[in-house]
Amino acid sequence: MSDTKLISTDRELLGLQPSQAGRYEVGIKGAKGLSLRIYPGGEKVFEVRYVAANGARRRMKLGAYPALRLGDAKKQAGKFQNEVVEGRDPSADRADSKKAQRTGETVEQLARATFKAAKLGLHGGRKRPKRPSTLANETRLYEHHIAPKLGDKVYTEVRRRDVKEFMRNLAADSGLAASSVGRVGEVLSGIFAFAVHEDLWKSTR
Repeated sequence: MSDTKLISTDRELLGLQPSQAGRYEVGIKGAKGLSLRIYPGGEKVFEVRYVAANGARRRMKLGAYPALRLGDAKKQAGKFQNEVVEGRDPSADRADSKKAQRTGETVEQLARATFKAAKLGLHGGRKRPKRPSTLANETRLYEHHIAPKLGDKVYTEVRRRDVKEFMRNLAADSGLAASSVGRVGEVLSGIFAFAVHEDLWKSTR
């Protein structure tokens, strides 16, 4: 943090001016790890620093001033520091929450995220976008055979035994040809491969 004296009032915060030399940072009095970063364009952003249980040093943005008031920033910083004491990692929790919002929590939500990514070629590494006809066929197989059985399940709770049981039942009861059963399996595998690629699911489960 900057060697500038610690800031303790809104009046002092309002008086902080941007520097053309670059962004700078001032500490906030009475809130462990809390600081305000001032950018050359005039933006002022509250941040909190802490050390996670695994030793990782974290810096997390809380919000811009004055939309986020000083008192509220202190409360947020205190809350996060308490979580750190309890062994949690607020920054990692926030990142996980954002991923959940993007890909959802159920197999259905994950599948939709997978198809959307595949349309752009972002479904695992650097790949070409899938052709519309391919995506349409995969979506149809998913909706007809996978969604009714697995769509509502939380994908992080799906285990290999669940997939094996699903595939056995599909082969025995669906009336599909072996090649079609295999194709459904490929679609399901692709959905979970996307989760692995996005670090949302472990392939060893």
